[in-house]
Amino acid sequence: MKFFSPVFVLFMIVNSLNAQQITGTTNMHNLLYHDVPNTIYFKDIDLEKYQVSISNGEILEIKKSVLTVLIDSEYKTTVKLERKNVVKELNFRVIPFPSPKITVLTNGDGDLNNMTLEEFSSMRTAYPILENFSVDCALTVESCDVLKISSDGKRRDIKLRGSSFDSLLLKKGAKKGDVYIFTNIRVRILQTDRIVNAAEFTIYLR
Repeated sequence: MKFFSPVFVLFMIVNSLNAQQITGTTNMHNLLYHDVPNTIYFKDIDLEKYQVSISNGEILEIKKSVLTVLIDSEYKTTVKLERKNVVKELNFRVIPFPSPKITVLTNGDGDLNNMTLEEFSSMRTAYPILENFSVDCALTVESCDVLKISSDGKRRDIKLRGSSFDSLLLKKGAKKGDVYIFTNIRVRILQTDRIVNAAEFTIYLR
């Protein structure tokens, strides 16, 4: 029977770790997004056996082969796995969180580009939506600025708070031909409590 010294056994373990191919994939084509929780999946590896760190962000959760992170930069980040003095690094590209679009609950079809006075008068709640985006996140409208340009050319600034568009400030005196320009639409990401700006839009009343 052959016996191996502890030093030789440690050498074999370290050599095996060095040879191990470690890859991480995300649920968004290997991209990470700023401001939202990102999930990175590792194949055939138990992350709980490694010392895991990340640059330009924070680790939210480590669970077996799944790592959830929050990124603070909009360029790149590096995930570092360390075990028995062997370090593996994986680099990911980080891109900005996309601007949500606003949809509004009305008694009509809610088409912001083709809204009747009756639909405008029935507006209730504004919802931020993300198109072709698979990261699980919940959004809510915090506030927005509205410039009303009446059909007679008069202008008025309106400040809305929260996600309700059922406001007398907004609807009072509305008539056909009025224009409402919605800007500085601030949206809160509930999972991270961060604020992003939604896409601006304009309503022309017909």
